[in-house]
Amino acid sequence: MQKLTLKGLKISVLTNDGEFGQCLTFEKGLNIIRAENTSGKTTIISSIIYALGFEAILSSKQGSTVLKSVLKDKVSFEGKYYNVLESYVLLELENEENEVITVKRSILGNQNNNLVSIYFGALITNYLNTYRKEDFFLNQDGAAQRDKGFHKFLEKFMKIELPFVPKYNDEKQIPLYMQTLVPLMFIEQVRGWSGIQSTIPKVYGIEAVNNLTFEYLLNLDVMKNRLKRKEIKSEIDKNKTAWNKVKESMEIISQEYNFSVDNFPVITIDLKKEDFPKFVFNYQDKEVLLSNLKPLIRDELEICIKKQQSNSVDEQLQKKVDLLNNEIIILNGKLRENTMELINEKNDLKKNKLQISDLNKTIKNYKDIKTVVKLGSDEKISFAENKCPTCKTELDDSLQRDVFEPMDLESNIQYLTLQIDAIDILTKSTTNRITKLDKIESEIKDLIKEKRNILQSYTKDLNTNSPLSEGIIREKINLENRIQDLERVNDEYDDLTQKLLDISSLYKDNKEDLDDLPKNDFSDKDIEKINKFAELFSDLLKIYGYSSTETFNIQITKNNYQPFLDGFDLTLESSASDNIRIIWAYSVALLYMTHWFETNHFGFLIFDEPQQQRMKEISSEQLYKSLNSVKVSNMQSIIATSEDKELLAGKIKDLKCNVLELNNRAIVPKDLWVSSSV
Repeated sequence: MQKLTLKGLKISVLTNDGEFGQCLTFEKGLNIIRAENTSGKTTIISSIIYALGFEAILSSKQGSTVLKSVLKDKVSFEGKYYNVLESYVLLELENEENEVITVKRSILGNQNNNLVSIYFGALITNYLNTYRKEDFFLNQDGAAQRDKGFHKFLEKFMKIELPFVPKYNDEKQIPLYMQTLVPLMFIEQVRGWSGIQSTIPKVYGIEAVNNLTFEYLLNLDVMKNRLKRKEIKSEIDKNKTAWNKVKESMEIISQEYNFSVDNFPVITIDLKKEDFPKFVFNYQDKEVLLSNLKPLIRDELEICIKKQQSNSVDEQLQKKVDLLNNEIIILNGKLRENTMELINEKNDLKKNKLQISDLNKTIKNYKDIKTVVKLGSDEKISFAENKCPTCKTELDDSLQRDVFEPMDLESNIQYLTLQIDAIDILTKSTTNRITKLDKIESEIKDLIKEKRNILQSYTKDLNTNSPLSEGIIREKINLENRIQDLERVNDEYDDLTQKLLDISSLYKDNKEDLDDLPKNDFSDKDIEKINKFAELFSDLLKIYGYSSTETFNIQITKNNYQPFLDGFDLTLESSASDNIRIIWAYSVALLYMTHWFETNHFGFLIFDEPQQQRMKEISSEQLYKSLNSVKVSNMQSIIATSEDKELLAGKIKDLKCNVLELNNRAIVPKDLWVSSSV
């Protein structure tokens, strides 16, 4: 389906002697703008490009500098010159869901030309109605990514989603800007006919930008597969890093508890228990595995316990047991209280962070609004209408409504920033309390554990009715501590080996995902599309009268999507006139692809003077016929030409075509406009 249809164009130039300009209405299918040489056809095409904010394909400069002086300085008409006081361009657009908007962009006047006004309706073809207006910014940071950016708005209006792509020598990804796509759909007169994608802007620093634009417009899977491959490889690198961190953790534990780590495996997709690393201890001058050492130490402890001899029950010992039980009960109570307080503090911290995030989003929206206001927008700020300017929610009436004065944008930003600062103070305080509570929790747990260990020893002593010697007590405590250490090591071992299993599983999934990708990233559907494109391109070359070489063996290479013949760049083997035919065929073939496949092509094609001055010998009749084909009958093409009027009429007499005749001058007084308008 057609993503964008141009419905109408109005150029308004206010002079010291009234309004000049032009108004044209376009239709689906073939539209031809005809006028004599140097009459202003390029001004019409440039105005369309300018209205859409695509001037980067015309020049490295931004704004109205790309437009002719007739729109900014002086208008010449019937031998007289008129000073330009103010000028702007309107462009009416329709999307695939038949929603209509009109774009207004200032050329000369009080409004900054980086401010674009959107009217939500047909301001050119149905100008008697009144439409809601909203302003957006252009040629500023965020114009393609933020909600108040014009190109972000246009992306949403067209129901497309531009991918993020890599920059040269940079891990950062940026959008595949619309300005990089349009050179395959807008062929402008000055540089556009010098080669395929010759006007594609390089200033954005996008890596392999020519390839990416072709892939996106044809909706090739290779683009997603290439990105997916990069993401999977990144995940595999993360798997390897995590695997090595487990090894480092084991080595740190081994140093703390005096053992060695043997047979640590390399990362694998199928880790088995027998492949686990081994924790090896030195026990009585022998190497003993962790799993075998614990029973040996327990045996020692049992021998120590058997050394106890009991004569009577010690009442003092019983009191100590009772006292320890009570202390443990009290400590458990304190632990529960501390835990509840800790949970509450963590919930508060979560709420504070969420509130800060929401406030930052609101500030960002306010700053976007401030940007469009700074650029000269006269759009109403919603606070004046008791609405939030970011979410448009109705605000409750104030109890002091009569004395309530809405804050301006800067005051709102400052107020919200102060709120963030206040919440940030609370957040830091909450974080400190959480740290203290975590420490208290750890201390209580350690104390409970310590008292339980002592209680366990006293209980055993009490049950055996045998007082122990100091040496036996010390031996017993040491053995119990050793067992506790081994249990800690065992827990760490279990945790770390489980991590290895988890990493191995993720590594396996990532390796399988990588293997599932096509070997060279091109899917079968991609190959089908590229082959069909090559077929259409070759057929159109033949139709257009290409004669430099044979066309039946032409290929579109997968490394740069350029036409090659027998391993050589086709453009190098072609005459100047045939190179123009190559651009015709390439651009029209891309449009034709929408007939067979679901693509991301915008659905229109604009040629400015496709014959060129040196191309008078070329017949454009076949070009017109190809753009009138049923294959693109629901699409749109606009051709600006200076062909002889009678000659053109003969070529298109059997075609369905909307001819817009400008005669000798494009910018004329209002009563001479081709179409009527507001």
